[in-house]
Amino acid sequence: MISDLEVAVYLCESRGHVSDELELDAVVETISEHPNVTDVRTHELLCGPDGHDLLRSEIRENEPDRIVVGGGSLKDKRPGFETVLESAGMNPFLLQMVDLREQCSWVTDDPEATTEKACRLLRGGVERALHLEPLARETVAYDTGVLVYGESIAAIDAALQLAVADRQVYLVTEADSPGGLLVQKEFLYPKDQCAPCRAAPKLKELDQSDDVELIAPGQVTSVRGVAGNFEITIESEPRYVDSEACIPCDRCVDACPVSVPDEFEFELTDRAAIYEPFSGSIPGGYVIDEENCVRFDESPTDCTECADACPMDAVQYEETGTTREVTVGSAIVAPEAQPYDADRVHPTARDGQTDVYSNLEFERFFTESGPTNGAVELRDGTEPDSVAIVHCAGSRCEDHLSYCSGTCCLDALKLSRALLEAVPDCDVYQVFDDLVVPGREGEAYAQETFEMGATPVRWDLDHGDWIDLTVTDDGVTVAGTNRDGNPAELEVDAVVLAVGLEPGVVVDDLAETFDLERDERGFLTAEQPITSTAVARDGIYVAGPSAGPDGEHATLTQGISAVGEVLSRAVPGRDVELEPRRAVIDDELCTGCRICLETCPFDAIDRDDERGVAQLRDEVCQGCGACVSACPADAIDQRGFTTAQLEAEIDGVIEG
Repeated sequence: MISDLEVAVYLCESRGHVSDELELDAVVETISEHPNVTDVRTHELLCGPDGHDLLRSEIRENEPDRIVVGGGSLKDKRPGFETVLESAGMNPFLLQMVDLREQCSWVTDDPEATTEKACRLLRGGVERALHLEPLARETVAYDTGVLVYGESIAAIDAALQLAVADRQVYLVTEADSPGGLLVQKEFLYPKDQCAPCRAAPKLKELDQSDDVELIAPGQVTSVRGVAGNFEITIESEPRYVDSEACIPCDRCVDACPVSVPDEFEFELTDRAAIYEPFSGSIPGGYVIDEENCVRFDESPTDCTECADACPMDAVQYEETGTTREVTVGSAIVAPEAQPYDADRVHPTARDGQTDVYSNLEFERFFTESGPTNGAVELRDGTEPDSVAIVHCAGSRCEDHLSYCSGTCCLDALKLSRALLEAVPDCDVYQVFDDLVVPGREGEAYAQETFEMGATPVRWDLDHGDWIDLTVTDDGVTVAGTNRDGNPAELEVDAVVLAVGLEPGVVVDDLAETFDLERDERGFLTAEQPITSTAVARDGIYVAGPSAGPDGEHATLTQGISAVGEVLSRAVPGRDVELEPRRAVIDDELCTGCRICLETCPFDAIDRDDERGVAQLRDEVCQGCGACVSACPADAIDQRGFTTAQLEAEIDGVIEG
């Protein structure tokens, strides 16, 4: 009987955070008067090792029926106290915690009111503890497979690292091939290394891995379940070319009657409707651009030029997309970021005919496979005599990007070095207000760039379009305000706008599908971004540029960090613990109305059509309680949060 149960109460002083803000002796005296309370103890730091030792020894010695702990954050401290109860031989779910810090001492100024509030909360805690029931810990197998989403180098490296650890990996990207911005670059900070040389071996290794299944292009449309047992729906889109049969011979490209701007080359050149995404893309072979191919437009034709030209019969017009479901234990979401649109910063100076480029566009001029075959030349085919590289183009201003991406200054310096090497007599101006060069090598890199011949031009950044560009017959006039507050101008042949990064276009859909949080700038964010890549939804991790603008090195580090967290959880042979405080459905009361199915955010409830009632999937339920409050028939209760327990707690607070 409840009247026979003995409750031991332990109060944590939290090193003054609690004890200095209320009358602790009065709290002890008040709670001691409860007929079921047999002992009330205080401790300076109950959540510390000494406090845990005290609690453990007294449970073993006194064998109380229930434990109430008053102290700090329930979320942070509960797991430690549950472990103490288990080690002392007591069911850990016979513990009731009361927050005397965040809910009392930190939010109530009056010591007398704080004391009364603490007494009421503790009284409610004791009453609820009397109605607690022992719960069992149950486990199911933890699937060690991993879904990796994204085309960034973080996604690529994560997939490869997981494959080395013998995990089955599904790499999904909406792009025609993984690679992201890395494969569009020519140089990498800080040693100006060859970017394609960094990307190509990774892509080849990925393509040859038996443990990585690539779905490109594809998308994730549904994520059901929980850590260790995610059911993920993947839709793959048709490529219309058999990648295994295709031998990139270009005959289909030559035959195609369509010519459209090449997005990989930032529209500096054109491509056909059938094309290779980029040299070394995977899976190998070409792909047909359904949006621009005349066979698939609003008024389709029966054009077969590419198929007729193909010597391998690799073109497959009838190919369709597929939908499949895979089960994995974890997911890493690492999509690429996208460069801010330079047209939005200076639309009148950028009409596709002027020598005003973004930093990524300009970098393509140094690439052998780029639009100029590696030659740095203007629209008229001549080498530039002078170039102004403008920092913070569209960054640090409310009209565009309010933040600093932390990568653009380094990109600007990198382009100066490449330009001075390719065109030694060119006058290169670095136009900036603040020079942001993070990392241990940043300052030295900048200094070395200026010593190579780049000219620093420091103007004032007026939070907006901080420079004016005027295109003339002789080139481009760059106008701004110098550090003395006076107007200043540069006459140059070409201008490079160093733009920042913003979240990729798929981030909105990903946030909804994977239940991810985004920061105020739209980037995906981890629950504790300083210490982890894990998000609030257990078993899912974020990395890469769309989790925050970063360079290649930081992006790789995030991907490796996510892999480490996955491997520490998804250990072969290790089971995952079910949520003990999960819902319970009473078949006798359930009317089969389906409201709980629509309410559950984890898709943990199905309908047994034969019996006409709701059925809980124990391995998926996270114990959030949404279904309990939604059920109009009171047919659902929740272990550890039963109606009787909550009513007892409320009564205790009110009557306290």
